Amino acid sequence: MPQLPLYHPRPERWPQFSLRGLFVVATVAALLVPCAVAEYRRRQNLEAQRRHGAIGIPLDLGEWGDLSGSPESRAAVRAEAEKSGPATH
Repeated sequence: MPQLPLYHPRPERWPQFSLRGLFVVATVAALLVPCAVAEYRRRQNLEAQRRHGAIGIPLDLGEWGDLSGSPESRAAVRAEAEKSGPATH
């Protein structure tokens, strides 16, 4: 009885993918990645608002806003909140 090897060092036949399949995967990725980035930024903005105690106050951080929670950024958020008045829900 021949002895079988414990593992296959490489497959007998490599999986084959068509160019159309590659285009489908690339298209789906191109559609999903911007949605995931937008959701990530939305959650970061919400977390920054919670951290600064400014729920209900729009917090425009711009494209590269300061989400570090430094004292300077907290003071800027408080000043903006005081200028805009009480939060409305």
